[in-house]
Amino acid sequence: MAKPGGGGRAEAHARSRKYDYGDNSNLLLGTGSRPRGDEHTGEPETLRGRIDPRSFGDRAVQE
Repeated sequence: MAKPGGGGRAEAHARSRKYDYGDNSNLLLGTGSRPRGDEHTGEPETLRGRIDPRSFGDRAVQE
């Protein structure tokens, strides 16, 4: 008879396999298309021309 709430090695192994790459790799979803226009790709982008470096800290309030 099994221990109530027990488990042993088989259940511990099954729990650890839950996070294996091979078992989860098929769960990743692709976009199926190339990024369009303004969509973010995760690539670093320059901020040159988009922000004024002198404005950093303008909203900081000293108490």
